[in-house]
Amino acid sequence: MGKYLSTANPSVSSDVASAGATEDVESQPMDAFIESILCKPLSFAETLAQERGYKIRCVRVDGVDAAETNNYRPNRCNVVIHGGIVTDVQGFY
Repeated sequence: MGKYLSTANPSVSSDVASAGATEDVESQPMDAFIESILCKPLSFAETLAQERGYKIRCVRVDGVDAAETNNYRPNRCNVVIHGGIVTDVQGFY
């Protein structure tokens, strides 16, 4: 994607920019991405993921497991949501 996120970029939502997301997708490892979405609202995680070239899949919402497919996608981040907040990341698959 190669797109930088900053408050100077008007195409980036204010939620993403205000969270301090300033690195390029190629330079940010998955661990840093995971840290940036934990304990954040799902809407923030989805916006940041889109900007970083990832997709978010909710695998559990408020204690209820969601249906999953077995197809592998290395850019798909599987998350657990409780009360609209990302509480865990199950991995990229």
